Amino acid sequence: QEALETIVNSTFNEALQQEHLNTYGRINFELLPALDPQTIVSYKAAVTPAPKAVLGDWKRGKIARQLVTVTDDELTKALDELATMLIKEIPVQRPAQLGDKVRVDFRAVMADQTINGSEAKDFDMILGEGRMIPGFEDQIIGHAASDEIKFTLSFPTDYHAKNLSGKPADFTIKLHEIFSREKPEISDELAKRVGVADLAELKKVLSENIRKEKTEHEEERVEIAGIKQVVDTAQFSPVPPAMIEDTVTDIVRDFEHTLAH
Repeated sequence: QEALETIVNSTFNEALQQEHLNTYGRINFELLPALDPQTIVSYKAAVTPAPKAVLGDWKRGKIARQLVTVTDDELTKALDELATMLIKEIPVQRPAQLGDKVRVDFRAVMADQTINGSEAKDFDMILGEGRMIPGFEDQIIGHAASDEIKFTLSFPTDYHAKNLSGKPADFTIKLHEIFSREKPEISDELAKRVGVADLAELKKVLSENIRKEKTEHEEERVEIAGIKQVVDTAQFSPVPPAMIEDTVTDIVRDFEHTLAH
């Protein structure tokens, strides 16, 4: 058996090189009767050729890199996002206002039944962000902590849950806490809070970060465009059925593995 494997492997690889064959998947071997006393081993091998790709004139089209710059608007947006991250939230004893963060319990009922997924406790939201259905956050504005708010509101006609789309529901909200949100000014003080000397230095750091990120995106765009150009100008032989079947098997196996976990 060991001698047979050694002989077959060596002669088979020589045959592949001689015929310039690139195979895919399992190889089926079949031993044949020796035709004469001088023949040590006689066998037949059935192989599946791997698909071939013939490159076209992919160098013809040039892909120009775009000049990477940082605009004033991009820098202003980055500063504003940084200031937003450093907002201070302070508990207040006053009616809720637009822009406040509130902590609430809420429940929605339709036909005397609590709607699945429409009940929460100690839920935080920022009034005005529009995370809830239209009109929900407006009902909280003007109320103080410990207030219980009841109202009827219809779900939007384009709501993702079709069984609720356009239908009215009765809502109950228990308002627990109200927090004012103080956004720091874009200043030297803000820069010091994040560990740089002053606002000028902060702008320089943010500008460099934006430039680096845009440069990486541009390199990725050029790479993808280059690959697409190579693919679009190439010619491919048909994909063998065995390769398709193996791919389907791998997808099913991965899905089973995911479901099992």
